[in-house]
Amino acid sequence: MVKRGGDMTCPACKGERFIHMDCPRCGGSGLRTITEKGVKKTYKCEGCGGSGYVEYVCPTCHGCGKVRG
Repeated sequence: MVKRGGDMTCPACKGERFIHMDCPRCGGSGLRTITEKGVKKTYKCEGCGGSGYVEYVCPTCHGCGKVRG
């Protein structure tokens, strides 16, 4: 019989339940630059809402922040 400990903080998300990553659309800047008819226009990134990062539910703890020890 294997003895197990209690729940412990998830090592992947450090208990925050989400993984924060640079936005793949803007590369973390929060802005997108588009050239239309020779004119550059800068917009808030639609992928991250201008924050520069996106959050994903942690795949290790499935968003609960803890794993079995």
